[in-house]
Amino acid sequence: MVWLSLFPILISIFSGNSPSDFVWKNRLLIYDGNQDCSEWLSEDEQKNLTDRKLLFFHFSNGRLMHTNYTGEIHVQDFINHLKRVKSQNENWILIGLDGGIKSTGDFLPNPSKIYRLIDAMPMRQSEIRGRKSGYPF
Repeated sequence: MVWLSLFPILISIFSGNSPSDFVWKNRLLIYDGNQDCSEWLSEDEQKNLTDRKLLFFHFSNGRLMHTNYTGEIHVQDFINHLKRVKSQNENWILIGLDGGIKSTGDFLPNPSKIYRLIDAMPMRQSEIRGRKSGYPF
């Protein structure tokens, strides 16, 4: 009987997270390509990613190559989500806190350009104003 009550919890633990599981928690940058992504995950960028609640996921040939997320994800859900919303020549999408697609593009996205995009978003502006007024977001 106890096992039956734990079954839904075990399913969620072992199945991994999908992009929709991050709505209202994190922004997502999903990239599918073969370019070097080391600058995204450098020690210098960690503060920028954390400050913006941005999780970076790099896929190549159907495999997760790099991420700053420490939990488990359902790789195929991320790849399917990317394929569903991008156009033919694009290989990355930026998903906002609300789960909406904020930007897409081809080639490897430049961190400073992505940060400028995020910093211009109304929710990010609210986070910045809240931090200045002493309200932690």
